[in-house]
Amino acid sequence: MTKPNLTDQPAKRDLLRGLSDALSTLAQRLQTQETIKRMIFLLATRAESIAAQAWDLNAKKGRDVERAAQELADALNGFSKSFTELAERVAEDIASGQSIGTAIAALANGLLTVGRAADAAGGTSSTMAQLRPLAASLTALATHQQNDIQVANDSAALAERATELAGRAQTITTQTGMRNAARTGMDLHYALRSIADDSAAVSLRLTTETKLLKAAVADMADGTRKLAAANTAKGKTVQDEIAADRIRQMVRKG
Repeated sequence: MTKPNLTDQPAKRDLLRGLSDALSTLAQRLQTQETIKRMIFLLATRAESIAAQAWDLNAKKGRDVERAAQELADALNGFSKSFTELAERVAEDIASGQSIGTAIAALANGLLTVGRAADAAGGTSSTMAQLRPLAASLTALATHQQNDIQVANDSAALAERATELAGRAQTITTQTGMRNAARTGMDLHYALRSIADDSAAVSLRLTTETKLLKAAVADMADGTRKLAAANTAKGKTVQDEIAADRIRQMVRKG
């Protein structure tokens, strides 16, 4: 099968550079998602610990109740702030993913444009036949990046629940609240266990999403590597070699 000549037009070299840049950005996003996944899991573990702390209010008497109530309120306040910070970080990551998706969709369209132009010039369909699978992979990846908002929604909802619990915990530090400290502690215990379970579920779902993204990036890298290999045609420029070399480096990193 005849390989498409990718050395004649600057637009073709720009596509290779764009693909290598997209691979680099996606690799960075994968690292960010791994970090977020660990953070959510750690917050789930932390929720379990504070839940046990809330349950222990049942066994406290006298001034021990006052001290334990304040410690619980402080723990939940810190937990709430951590979850809010996490939700903000997830929202930023999702916004980044949507931007990446838009850029990748443009690359897919660019590939098809180049393919159609090459076929029109050469009178064959060989170029489109080779470019179309990569373009399809890019389109699917772009759609996923642009619509991947569930984790952000879940994280924001969990942060709101944590904030609400922090407010409830603060009430038991008052004289009136301490009269019902045991009952409130039990309510907080069960609510925190629920947050822990839901956080673990989000972390697990993000694990699955990350695996899917890794597979999609691997497909993109493979298609891009094959596209870069076509730059071995006679007459390639220094810019061609730089673009191809960057892609080969990204494939090795992946």
